[in-house]
Amino acid sequence: MHVNTSSPCRPTTVSVTARRIVLRGYVQGLGVRPCLARLAAQLSLTGTVRNATEGVVVHVEGAAGDVSGFERGLAAALPAEAVLESLSVEPAVPVDAATFSIVVEGGAEATRLAAPIPTDRVACQACLDEVRDPANRRYRYPLTSCTLCGPRYSIIRRMPYERADTTMAGFTMCPRCQAEYDSATDRRFHAQTNACAECGPQVWARMTDGGATWHGDDAIVQAAALLRQGGIVALKGWEGINCSLTRPMRRPSRACAVSSVGRPSRWPCWWRQPRPLVRLPNSMRRNLGHFNRRRDQSCWGARDCPRALPVWCTRPWPGWA
Repeated sequence: MHVNTSSPCRPTTVSVTARRIVLRGYVQGLGVRPCLARLAAQLSLTGTVRNATEGVVVHVEGAAGDVSGFERGLAAALPAEAVLESLSVEPAVPVDAATFSIVVEGGAEATRLAAPIPTDRVACQACLDEVRDPANRRYRYPLTSCTLCGPRYSIIRRMPYERADTTMAGFTMCPRCQAEYDSATDRRFHAQTNACAECGPQVWARMTDGGATWHGDDAIVQAAALLRQGGIVALKGWEGINCSLTRPMRRPSRACAVSSVGRPSRWPCWWRQPRPLVRLPNSMRRNLGHFNRRRDQSCWGARDCPRALPVWCTRPWPGWA
């Protein structure tokens, strides 16, 4: 399958230069291909870009000066969250491509996997704004995502990263989502997790005693009400099961994990340990911190877990918009 970016055809009288470029590092599941397709369109270049087990592979051809401009501007065109660890460029044979296209190839290649598996990413501000906007069609749809955020690692069945090889394969996009996916000017251009309340995964809740079951927005409202009453809610989603509670759990010998939309550095019972987070994408470094418990008896955590145990604090993960 090819997704056309409407890059104009080059004049046939121009001498054609072709290059094969391979990007390695955290370059899949981040919107790298759409960014490179837009750069090629700006320079009137043709060719293809695709995800592969070795990374992102680009075949680009056109006038020598434009191809050189593509090489120079490539790093700056990448999304801020991408981590480019290495780049190889070698001459290629022109194939007389008419446009620049994103190539979608379902199924793993019969080669050794070299590209890192993309990580799950927290909801971006643009998606959060949509979920909170009553006039938006994704209003209160908690599984909203785009090329900048959403599940990656949790839904992948095999690499390279394509929708057909994830658990999203069973959800066919509605016409409006498909239009976003196909539009080179949309932030959901080629977003593999693109979905909405009409065509995407749904939320539902059920009491453990086998009683009432709620769906959609009602499920979230009922879960929030249960938490306010001091109950425990187990959230089963793409990333596994998380327990939400508003009262302490007594487990004095185990480390704690906390998820919050606030800033943990402002909490009186925690202090940040200066521990570097190595080889994590920027989105994860920004949203994951290692904390140790203070011996502050004014905090319920100190009473129920008196020893100074490590705490991993995160912002809400994908699907928690």
